[in-house]
Amino acid sequence: MDGVGVVDFRAWRCVVDFGAYAQVFKDARLWTGASGFALSEFGDPATPWSPTPLTFIAFAEAATDATEVGSEVVLDEECVRFQAVADLDRLSSSHRPLPMPTEVLPDPRAVPFEAFLNEMGALRRLRWQSAYQALAPDWRTWDELDLLKLVDSIEIDWTRTPVYKPVEDDDLPPE
Repeated sequence: MDGVGVVDFRAWRCVVDFGAYAQVFKDARLWTGASGFALSEFGDPATPWSPTPLTFIAFAEAATDATEVGSEVVLDEECVRFQAVADLDRLSSSHRPLPMPTEVLPDPRAVPFEAFLNEMGALRRLRWQSAYQALAPDWRTWDELDLLKLVDSIEIDWTRTPVYKPVEDDDLPPE
């Protein structure tokens, strides 16, 4: 599922709209629900089964080892692909991602992930594979974050889920 969102690095918060569904991560809590609704309408924050964009950034920030393993085109740019390992215990408490169930992230001290850097060394993509095997032992759950653009500031209503992406037919639940 593709989403469009915004990350505020200074306040360590983010919003993502997947079409009919959205996420808001702020104040170390995650809300999920229909796009365009006030967070107060959702009740208790959720436990994440997949990473928020800030989780990916935390992986990169906590990297302890990285090995170049090839290249890949990301957003029309040739990028060097690295296999890396993160130790989330190295992060300050304000930058630690929300704990995910151990079925998803068994060892926060040794998180394998991939990072893609362009020729200028700018981070363009992060990829992580969940340990959770919902459908079959050979099925893998991959999550990716593509960094499209960095801006100094943007106005966001942090009290509501975002509405950035048009709802596609495949975003709607079956009737």
